[in-house]
Amino acid sequence: MLRKDIRIPDDTGHSVEDITALLAEAKAVHENPKVIRNLPRVSIVVAAKVFQWRLTNEALGERDDHILELANTIAAAGKPLEAILVFEVGDKFYVVDGHHRLAAYDTARWTKVIPVTVVEGSLEQAADEGLKRNSKNTRNMTRKEKNEAAWTLGKRVPRMTREAIYEKTTVSPSTQDGMRRILKKLQDDASETPETIAAMTYAKALGKQWAGEDRAEFDPDSWLAQKADKLVKRIEDAGIGFMLRENHEITAMALERISPALMQSLVNLWADDPENKDMLEGLADEANSHEPQEF
Repeated sequence: MLRKDIRIPDDTGHSVEDITALLAEAKAVHENPKVIRNLPRVSIVVAAKVFQWRLTNEALGERDDHILELANTIAAAGKPLEAILVFEVGDKFYVVDGHHRLAAYDTARWTKVIPVTVVEGSLEQAADEGLKRNSKNTRNMTRKEKNEAAWTLGKRVPRMTREAIYEKTTVSPSTQDGMRRILKKLQDDASETPETIAAMTYAKALGKQWAGEDRAEFDPDSWLAQKADKLVKRIEDAGIGFMLRENHEITAMALERISPALMQSLVNLWADDPENKDMLEGLADEANSHEPQEF
């Protein structure tokens, strides 16, 4: 199979409100729903707005390679993949975790039943389980994806704590505080409705706040890079750049004295960057090589 053979499942476009309404209707029909282990393809649907924590326009090449690999595995073995996690709503089952696997089934033209695990609990708990599984996925969530996840969780009512959001996304409390300030401005803006804010991405919220206009396309990474360049210029203009480079131990100590939380946030950010993986593994190996050996 080739890239041209890839089939991405259609999206229902359903929101949290849509599924909540469907759940209310389904309760009258399915008072004692069964936990189903195998489903026909027609019963499985997608609602990326609710359950897909990864950005659908990120790393498309990597996504397609993964789908093709899974589809070829299905075709070669003639057997299904690991069960997809789904959330039951009436006679439909929304994919919570396993969007790539579903795409692989479609790409491989799979016509048999598909093994699933039906997630228990509320709609919110199901969405959280999807985030949890994506965070542990072999392909790390990008910083942009984690920021979007933290933004979505931060808009919940009642509001989640910073600690809880950090645990789920690794987005630092200081970044979350910035998100909360932006959210407060949006909520105080009479031109914004609760519905538009609920549907608004972090990228678009940043664009509105910092670009001064409603920009559908706004790249937070580009904005962050511009801010970082300005900070570097101010440091160099102040003549202290060489001091930061001169002795890294003194620099680390100075940053910790400015803010103890800053050090932890920096470590988390650097450790979370896939580009630093080899360096961090090397440092870990070096540290282990200096540990006392027992004989």
